[in-house]
Amino acid sequence: MDGVPCPGVSSPEPEPSPRLRALPGELGGLEALLLGLRRDELAALGVRAPAPSPLPAEHARDEAVLVRGARASEALAARVLETVPGGVVVISLQGAVLAANAEAVRFLGLDYDALTRRYITDFAAETFHEDGSPCPAEDYPVARCLASGRPDGPAVVGVRQRTGEVRWAVFRAVPLHDPEGGARLGAVVTFLDVTAERDAVAALRRADERYRTLLRHLPDLVLMVDPAGVVLEASRGGEGWSVEAAVGRPCFELIGPAERPPLEAALAAALAGGRAVDYETCSPAGRTHQVRVVPAQDVHGGPVALLLVSDVTDARATEARRRALDERLQAAQRLEGLALLAGGLAHDFNNLLAGILGNVELAARRTADETSRELLEGARHAARRASDLTQQLLAYAGRGRIAQEPIDLRALAADVLHLLRATAGKGVALQLEPGPVVPAVLGDPTQVRQVLMNLVTNAAEALEGGGEVRVAVEACPRERVAAEATHLPGVLEAETFVAVTVTDAGRGMDATTCARIFDPFFTTKLTGRGLGLAAVLGIVRGHRGAVSVRSDAGKGSRFRVYFPALAERVRAADPCEGLTAGAPAGGRPRGLVLVVDDEPYVRRVARLTLESDGWEVVEAPHGRAAVDIVRERGAGLAFVLLDLLMPGLDGEETAVLLRELRPDLPIVLSTGFAAERAAERIPGLAGVLRKPYGVDDLLALAARVGADARAPGDLAGAGRGPGPGAGA
Repeated sequence: MDGVPCPGVSSPEPEPSPRLRALPGELGGLEALLLGLRRDELAALGVRAPAPSPLPAEHARDEAVLVRGARASEALAARVLETVPGGVVVISLQGAVLAANAEAVRFLGLDYDALTRRYITDFAAETFHEDGSPCPAEDYPVARCLASGRPDGPAVVGVRQRTGEVRWAVFRAVPLHDPEGGARLGAVVTFLDVTAERDAVAALRRADERYRTLLRHLPDLVLMVDPAGVVLEASRGGEGWSVEAAVGRPCFELIGPAERPPLEAALAAALAGGRAVDYETCSPAGRTHQVRVVPAQDVHGGPVALLLVSDVTDARATEARRRALDERLQAAQRLEGLALLAGGLAHDFNNLLAGILGNVELAARRTADETSRELLEGARHAARRASDLTQQLLAYAGRGRIAQEPIDLRALAADVLHLLRATAGKGVALQLEPGPVVPAVLGDPTQVRQVLMNLVTNAAEALEGGGEVRVAVEACPRERVAAEATHLPGVLEAETFVAVTVTDAGRGMDATTCARIFDPFFTTKLTGRGLGLAAVLGIVRGHRGAVSVRSDAGKGSRFRVYFPALAERVRAADPCEGLTAGAPAGGRPRGLVLVVDDEPYVRRVARLTLESDGWEVVEAPHGRAAVDIVRERGAGLAFVLLDLLMPGLDGEETAVLLRELRPDLPIVLSTGFAAERAAERIPGLAGVLRKPYGVDDLLALAARVGADARAPGDLAGAGRGPGPGAGA
């Protein structure tokens, strides 16, 4: 019922009529009763209303009863029309609105008088089809009904209210006929407001679309199945099937044969027990899936199940990599802690050995008894061997002395294999695999040789019944080292590394043993000390390299060590090269020496040794005391013998303060750690004396430093001249 001109409707608008109120019996029929039309209104429709039939005189008393009944029926019909939930409108053949009930007035948004002045064409600008396009009057069910004389509808039409809101209704139209002559008088339009229902349907549709969108974008596959396993709904397709192909089929047909039994068992358990069931399975494509079966109900309350399928293949791989990284980190932290412990023990042990060795050598110099000298020589030899043991601990800690020179690892490996072939054991073959030329590495040949000898010896001993130890040398990029290494130094600085791989097919090791092989004093040998592989790791760490270990019990082992290639690291000038000199030449130098060490016996041995050669010595137990002495007597000092590690002010901090008081004061560093590392921390040293040092080492260095200090303009040369006391 909207406002586009209706075909065949062109008559002028009739005079507005008051609300239709008709007496029953005047039109004779149900239509007049329901519509409540009066005689004058029927005349406006062109209908001749029949006159009431005269009643016999004997029935005059009943006329009043009939009139009252008719008027009661009229009131009932009016109440029915006003209370029905839908709208009712009477339309003339010309399309004029003749009458309407209260619901029609409310829905159309006009008062009764304004509504009954309108034609149906007047609504054309305010009505719309369901798709939102304008709805012309000729598309109204009432227009088609007036044109054809047949009922029309239902049709959903939207009507814009005065507030701008569009409300929707289902419209129907039936023709209205003259009860006597049968002529068409117009039409009756009925409609039902469905705005709320349409809004609810639209909201439900939007919710369903959100639900579908959510399902489509879930990372997991979601299936709804009935108790028989038939797929009722699917969020997306799976391996080799689409949603369309899945719905209506048993879910067991969508998976591999091996996956069916656990799914059937889980579905039955979930529906029977009313609880979720979880399990894992592997698809024919090799993917690992985690499946959860959740009991649920459909919209009718019937039992269904939701299958939530998650592909956890990548997550499992990521978790495995994370666990491996965690294990490597924990191993690195444990080894770092052990390295700190080993370094601290070596430092303290070196201090003890310095006191022992110095006292033994001083005693040997002061005795003439040959037997006593032999005993003292034995003690000195034992102290030297103990010093070698501390060097192994320092190597494990990565603080050992590293001589910087180019090394051809292939040539060094060939030399090591040549030396070990005679002692490798019966039936053991040592083989160097051929390969391309590799870059040289920068390092200490003695220490790298020790690494190779330890690895090859261990591999040969693992071949209890004979076999072959293969050694390969190759260059590899940093990315490969980072991926393969089980023990990293932290940051891989070089772009290219040279790897030496030692492989055997011996007894191998289990995971527990592999986790401990680099611990100091851990060994699987009856006669081993457990320092060989610990030293290997420390030496490689000291060279900024990495280690990779692969081993399986009963299948053999593969050790691979990586050293930075020389092409990636430019050799810098060695600041400690030749810091100590040979024995003093000629007469005894004289001067005042400040000995700074927190260990009393170390200071005592140094004092006795220097005083035995004519030096005057003053002692300081810590850095702060040394600063006070230099402040008071600094002008008369020949040099300072300074310990590196001390409580309070350490050697590095003390050296800075001493140079502020006297910039030209020669400083000799006394340490058990690598001389190069110490010199990097304290540049411009006059020398480095490595603990435990002997009497001759200290006297030779004192003579050279004292001579350099007396030579005018030659202080800068104090760091030159290699000698037997060269620090490490």
